Amino acid sequence: MVRPLVTVRAVPRISVCVRGASLPVVAAPSPGVVVIEMGVQGRPGEAGPPGPSSNRLTGVLGVATSALRCVRIGPDGMFYPADPSLLAGVTPMAGVTLQAGAIGATVEFQRFGALEDAGFAFAQGSPVYCGAGGVLTTIVPAGVLAPMGWALTATKAYIRIDPPIL
Repeated sequence: MVRPLVTVRAVPRISVCVRGASLPVVAAPSPGVVVIEMGVQGRPGEAGPPGPSSNRLTGVLGVATSALRCVRIGPDGMFYPADPSLLAGVTPMAGVTLQAGAIGATVEFQRFGALEDAGFAFAQGSPVYCGAGGVLTTIVPAGVLAPMGWALTATKAYIRIDPPIL
């Protein structure tokens, strides 16, 4: 932390408290009057390391799950493929898996942002939902409507998890 430079317009030395820090200053000759000038700020310090991205998180799978599946958080804190046939099957929605994994595997999932895969076959501009088995689809599924975003292109969706619609 850089201490501010303090300059006073007189001779006798006293100590004053400026923003909680005791700084030596020179007092003006008039009793009870002190003039303080702040110096300029020094150069900024080095930038710290970048923090983790908030759109991609990791979680432990409760069952074997394929990549690119909508997953929800189970009562045990593990992640399961979402099931839009029941409200409990889509809440709380965690995101879309980015890799497949076996029971107990730690996988990365995406909560928002662009997600691209050559296997997608979306109609550009269509809403994207969580379908049966947690598959991303532009076809309105039976049961609870779980909006997951919209199709940017045939092979790219923008993920934005919205609350389920009953």
